Amino acid sequence: MKNLLIFSLATTLLFSCKKEEISTLQTELDNSGISLSEEYIIACAAGMRNGFMGDVAHPVSMFFYPVEGATNFRYFESAGNNINEWDYAQYQEVIVTSVPGFNGYLRRFPLKKANNRWGIVTYEVNGKTRICDPVHIKVDFQQTVWSPNRITITEIGLTPEFKW
Repeated sequence: MKNLLIFSLATTLLFSCKKEEISTLQTELDNSGISLSEEYIIACAAGMRNGFMGDVAHPVSMFFYPVEGATNFRYFESAGNNINEWDYAQYQEVIVTSVPGFNGYLRRFPLKKANNRWGIVTYEVNGKTRICDPVHIKVDFQQTVWSPNRITITEIGLTPEFKW
């Protein structure tokens, strides 16, 4: 009897635990009931490996231009940069609050990760969801190497020829 009770309790707990589904941008668009606008959001990313705008904890920011009346600002990103950037199922929502910038003309999402990836901003206006084109966030970079001895410039009239 005791074993039956333990088995029943374990079975009930096992089946009552529900796996939380990770929401993707595609899922959100499909389930929102709000139609996608034909007008897009202007967005871009900026940052530095060691912090951006004096904020070391947030090396990258996603900037976007919100039109008047825009609400429900959301940010989605991919796990890496080797994806089909137009496949919205590859983007998961990052819970981050947007902050105003440039006297409120722009908004930005301060982002914590410093790795290469793709990002998308959405918001709602006039009963429709607007979305930006995928933005490639590139954090890895190579500094410029200056080698003046490797460049040759040959003057040929008004059009010089450069070789390196």
